[in-house]
Amino acid sequence: MTDKAPVTVGQGDVVLRKAILTFIVEEIGKPCSEGDMPDDRNDRLDAIIAAHRLQSTAALEEEIKRLREALTPSGSTKAAYHGEFSFNLHRIDDCGDEYVEKVYVPWDTVKQIMKAILARTALEGRGS
Repeated sequence: MTDKAPVTVGQGDVVLRKAILTFIVEEIGKPCSEGDMPDDRNDRLDAIIAAHRLQSTAALEEEIKRLREALTPSGSTKAAYHGEFSFNLHRIDDCGDEYVEKVYVPWDTVKQIMKAILARTALEGRGS
């Protein structure tokens, strides 16, 4: 897995606009509408847009894959989540002294939570 943040639609639009503006300035030399461009330049602009869409789709597919892996119980997720989920219990010992005991959430409970998240996203049409 990578720590790379997902690309939002807004971020993708910014990248696409920059690519189009660069194309127009470098290739045409002045602002113009698509109808004013020769066919080969329209084809090249279409290629830029298609490449951007492929990159955006690939980034989204990679993010979906990472999220599914993160929500699928396995040895690697168990290792990653071990000790991540805990809560503190305030207790009193036999002498009346107060102490705090850190209790870790059992792996079976973490798996049930993961399963519930996947079920919820499937109901909302966003999961597998």
